[in-house]
Amino acid sequence: MTQRLRIRPPALAENELRRHANRNALPLTTNLIQFMKNTIFCIAAGLLLVGCNNQHQLSEASQTNFTTAMNAYLAARGDLCLAKNQWPIVVTREEAELGSRNALQMPVLERLGVVASVAATVEKDAGQGKSSTSGRSYQLTDAGMKFYLAREPRKQATGSAATAQHDLCAARLTLDKIVAWEAPTKPSQPDAGAETIVTYTYKVAAASWTDDAEARNVFPVVDRIVKGAGVLQLKEPFRLTEHGWEAKDL
Repeated sequence: MTQRLRIRPPALAENELRRHANRNALPLTTNLIQFMKNTIFCIAAGLLLVGCNNQHQLSEASQTNFTTAMNAYLAARGDLCLAKNQWPIVVTREEAELGSRNALQMPVLERLGVVASVAATVEKDAGQGKSSTSGRSYQLTDAGMKFYLAREPRKQATGSAATAQHDLCAARLTLDKIVAWEAPTKPSQPDAGAETIVTYTYKVAAASWTDDAEARNVFPVVDRIVKGAGVLQLKEPFRLTEHGWEAKDL
């Protein structure tokens, strides 16, 4: 007696394998999508947590934060300037006799090569008609122009004040170290950030002409600042902004 064997066609076996694979594909895809959603959620939550931590760290009254803020302030406002914005500067005979500030300072700067002068006649309105007087007109030399610097306008400035203003500068300050700060206080305005006053010492890079003894004498503030490098303590008010601590004078 002959035994009959049923042999499954190869095509049928392949089709059944595909159906089996398709039945398993849906749960695999669903699981993968759910895994990706969970991963994205975890990443977003982690980034939010990191952002909150960073914001909290920036708002802390700390040596690190005030060092960063003071460096930013001095990078923009570290020039020690002389309030001599407009040139030429004319010193009349009357000013020279009275010993005005410019009458004392300009001849010293001329001797040091920072400015040069020529004789000038100045017209004055005396109230009863115009009159004239003699004097000296001082202008910056090429050497002096190196110290005539553009100063960055303040953030809140508007109109002409929002453009860079030039001034004759004698030195540049950089941070030595943060010495101390007052406990931050909250202003009365509800939307204003906390404020504090930071004490610091500084380093100074002074113009070569400030080494002159007579120049130090007629510019006493420059003399005090240059001599006080690393020792003299200066103070600067700061406020807390959404980006961290910032000098109020910026």
